[in-house]
Amino acid sequence: MERDKHNTVDLDMTERRAQMEAVILKNQTGLLRYAATVLNNRDMARQVVQDVFIKLFSHWDELDKSEGCLRVWLFRVTHNEAVDLIRAEERRKSRQARYAEAQNLIQEEEATLDFERGERMELVLRHVRELSLPRQRVLLLRLQQGLSYGEISEVTGYTVPTCRNLLSQAVAQLTELLNPKGGAYA
Repeated sequence: MERDKHNTVDLDMTERRAQMEAVILKNQTGLLRYAATVLNNRDMARQVVQDVFIKLFSHWDELDKSEGCLRVWLFRVTHNEAVDLIRAEERRKSRQARYAEAQNLIQEEEATLDFERGERMELVLRHVRELSLPRQRVLLLRLQQGLSYGEISEVTGYTVPTCRNLLSQAVAQLTELLNPKGGAYA
């Protein structure tokens, strides 16, 4: 009895497989052509039709298998899958466009900031040239090169306290040159 039940299941599976293969053979070309036309892309159309056949297999027992109903179901699912794919692609492109736009804005802001920093740096350097030579040296070695007071002392030959005093005077004079009216430099 167990053997008869097993044979019946095998026959049912074989018959089901044969029916599905027949449906695929009969409809595959038309579905591919339709999906390729909707998507304007053969590879995406193949993927859509493959997904449609997977859905066919998973819903096989629920479907009305009369030829007209099954054919309509296949084209409706193909249409829906293609439209979903188009919408997903549009969302992806929209996200990419927004990301690219944000990146462009960031780059423009950075370029503007770099330009403004460059202008400010040029202004500061112009005024640095108005400082006495010892003040210029100490200021540039400290701020541009990041040397310590001891290192500046070794480079210039000035004592460490003299380097500190020159730097303090340079900063005070530079502040006055950059902001002659006494307000804060923006």
